Amino acid sequence: SGYRSYDVQANLFANYAAIHGEAQANTFSARAGQSEHQTGLAFDVGDAYHSGYNLQTSIDQFPGVQWMMKHCAEYGFILRYPVDKDSVTGTKGSTYKFRYVGVPHAAYMTENSLCLEEYLEQLKSYTLQQPLDYEAGGKSYRIYYVPAEKSGSTDVSVPTDKEYSISGNNMDGFIVTVEMS
Repeated sequence: SGYRSYDVQANLFANYAAIHGEAQANTFSARAGQSEHQTGLAFDVGDAYHSGYNLQTSIDQFPGVQWMMKHCAEYGFILRYPVDKDSVTGTKGSTYKFRYVGVPHAAYMTENSLCLEEYLEQLKSYTLQQPLDYEAGGKSYRIYYVPAEKSGSTDVSVPTDKEYSISGNNMDGFIVTVEMS
């Protein structure tokens, strides 16, 4: 399950709420407008080859899902809601929801057992003057956080001689990722 439109997400949430109740729906599903599936960066993975398994079989036992869990960071993906991070993410952990964050970020989060919320909070301590230098996938990266100005206009310093990307953290600032080599 990949990208979902607003209407599709609204229907999924409504159906889940009708069956399980709204309180439980808030724990297991996102309301329309709040789903990571609507960003195009998240997806759920299953294993079509083993789709005939008894529904009591945990999805993380399927070989395709096991492979994805083991290799996702190599391709820039993270397990979005680790089962031991419910209290941090506010969402029940699952072994099949993945999100694209980029190779250096995925590798760092996986290596340090961080969920996205923990990583974004940790990044706030890295600045242009004191960045996070990290190696992943045979490349070196420099990563730093720039807080958003309350005025609505923020200057973000970037190198002129290196490849870089700038991402909003959807809260209060920007993450700059510079490919150093």
